[in-house]
Amino acid sequence: MILELILIDVKKEETFEEGEENMLNYTEKEMKEIIENILGKEILNIKPVGNHHLKRHLVYGIKTHEGDELVFKMYYVNGRRSREVASLTLLEEGSVLSPKLIDYGTLENDIEWILMERIEGVTLDSVMHMLDEKTKRKIFNDMGKQLGELHRTKEYEKFGDFDIEGNVVNGYKTYKEKFSISCNNIEKDILEQELPEKDILIDGLKALKEDIHNIEFDEKGSMTHGDYDGRNILVHEIDGEWKISGIIDFEICYASVRDRDMLALYEKYFLENKELEESFYEGYERYFKISNKFKDSLDYLLLSSGLGICSWAYKQAPDYYPEGVKLVKRYLEIMK
Repeated sequence: MILELILIDVKKEETFEEGEENMLNYTEKEMKEIIENILGKEILNIKPVGNHHLKRHLVYGIKTHEGDELVFKMYYVNGRRSREVASLTLLEEGSVLSPKLIDYGTLENDIEWILMERIEGVTLDSVMHMLDEKTKRKIFNDMGKQLGELHRTKEYEKFGDFDIEGNVVNGYKTYKEKFSISCNNIEKDILEQELPEKDILIDGLKALKEDIHNIEFDEKGSMTHGDYDGRNILVHEIDGEWKISGIIDFEICYASVRDRDMLALYEKYFLENKELEESFYEGYERYFKISNKFKDSLDYLLLSSGLGICSWAYKQAPDYYPEGVKLVKRYLEIMK
């Protein structure tokens, strides 16, 4: 499940209706045949590793007879592969623990795919409950370092999507321009749906419009991940110590403000655990200082994130919808 922040470019491709039209319906046998055709050889086994119940991207772990372990991803909407290929290519020479790109291409029916090396490990979120606080703080410190490394990979004069070469295409000169368009898209998506507690969302949309004048964004863009949290952080245990083994899922990576990658961390962890926040920033601030602009605008940005979640989650991921409503209510309560 992709965390749809308002700071992510919310386009028509993200709506439930568009997703229905582009659902990928392949059996495991069909996927095995497709992958073997691409590799030009038989594979030993294939295992689904993505959120296939959403019928969006299809992701499989595969193992060859030679012992190679790979990940194959098929995209339900075009454009995502360009971001992922560009990001993995840009990160090849750095210290970010990203997957190694093996190959990519397009099937005869124009569906895009990518092949990557598999990184050993499990998602951080799947083991958080069994980690002691000291271990969590160490991991979050390393998460800060990894994100700092990613953010310093490349700086951009414009904000927007990557082409497959890692250049910004159809970019915006200021982030506020891009942000405002995203706000309008989210407002439209919310108003067109019958949603629980819609009156709360409408109040949130009103506040989003009225308070945007107080918000300042960075003038230059950085490479950002877009979905940086414990679902896309892999960890493994070595000699009794848990460590980060990889960062995955770069399909919504693009040139944006660095603040974009902080919001999911606050939603999921930092609002409830200030020690993890402190540990994260101890690592991150080796690369970038957290600006007062971000600190002053955090509550507003979390409002925007909550509305972004509500614009899509009720139909696609209904269990996630209340999290968006919670963020909207939080802001309205703060501003009373």
